[in-house]
Amino acid sequence: MPTLAIILGPSLLGLYNYGFEKVATTVLYAVLAIITAGVSASGLAVKRSQLEEKGSRELIGKEDSLPDFAFEHLNWTISLLVVSSLFWFYLLLA
Repeated sequence: MPTLAIILGPSLLGLYNYGFEKVATTVLYAVLAIITAGVSASGLAVKRSQLEEKGSRELIGKEDSLPDFAFEHLNWTISLLVVSSLFWFYLLLA
């Protein structure tokens, strides 16, 4: 989305002026940074709740709600979203 705002701006196609390009990219960087940070925080909350409920599930003999491969995928997804969020914040502040 920010790339599209830059392409349509005065740098390439010139559909609008530099000020609009700057505002549009700043807003899009901020939105993407906040969204990726929020999704990673949500994934971290799911991971934490799974770990906290593991002892309770063992006591009542109920199996885990997430299989091991899904839990590994959750870890991988959280880490990628955190890295992505950091890069969006870097672009926002740079």
